[in-house]
Amino acid sequence: FDVDAVSDHSNPLPHMFPSAEQFGRDVGGLGVSNADTVVIYDAGGWVAAPRAWWMFLSYGHRNVRILNGGLKKWRAEGRAVESGEVKPKPATFHASYDPKRVRSIEQMIANVESRKEQVIDARAAERFEGRAA
Repeated sequence: FDVDAVSDHSNPLPHMFPSAEQFGRDVGGLGVSNADTVVIYDAGGWVAAPRAWWMFLSYGHRNVRILNGGLKKWRAEGRAVESGEVKPKPATFHASYDPKRVRSIEQMIANVESRKEQVIDARAAERFEGRAA
């Protein structure tokens, strides 16, 4: 799952949410269907896996999990891994956008005053502070 690839390329900002149509097409191209259980992991930065998990949930896929400890823990426990080229068999994924899982800039600004929701920003410090794109 590549957050650069599965993003809105018409927006000049990086990693913007794609349309439901694009998400369904891209995820289906990875061989994922609505009937699949999706297990997500990353190599240890703990940014990519939660992002992919949230995107799947935001597009209606409830059967999605994050591997506890990620690939680093998996390898440390001596579990099997595979490497090499992967050629997934394309599948059909029907994405259904759930607006309750995403906040607009207007909602974020209103929340500064109301404090109804806890906001957690997972970006690196440089991105949060505007020192990196």
